[in-house]
Amino acid sequence: MRSPALGAGTMNDGLTDEDRQRLARRIDCPVPWCEGRWIDHGGDGSGPDDWEHEDGDGIALTPDARLGRWQVGASPVEWSLYLDTDAGTVNLGTALDPRQLAERLRTIATAIDGASS
Repeated sequence: MRSPALGAGTMNDGLTDEDRQRLARRIDCPVPWCEGRWIDHGGDGSGPDDWEHEDGDGIALTPDARLGRWQVGASPVEWSLYLDTDAGTVNLGTALDPRQLAERLRTIATAIDGASS
C-alpha cells in the first residue's frame, strides 16, 4: 500500500534540496486525475509500463479522512482510504473499487455497535 504524496515527509526527512526539486517536478500526464510527478513518470529511468499515477492529496471525505487513487502503468486503478492521526497518515485499506472500502467500513461500524451494546 502506497501513496507517498499523502503524509509525505517534512523538512527534516533527510532529503537534499536537489531531491526535493526532483520530487516537485511535474509532467503533463495523459491520465486526467494524475498529478504527474516527474520522478514517477520516467524520471527514474522507468518505462511507461512502470509509471506510477496518483492523485496527490486525493478526495477529502472528512477533515481527517481521504480517498486516494493510484495505478502503475496500465494496470487497474486502485483506491486507498487514508486517515490522518496524531502519529501520521494511516492507510486503512486498498481495493479496486471504492465501494468495497465503504462496505468494509459499514461492516466494521456494525461490529463496533454490536460490541459496545
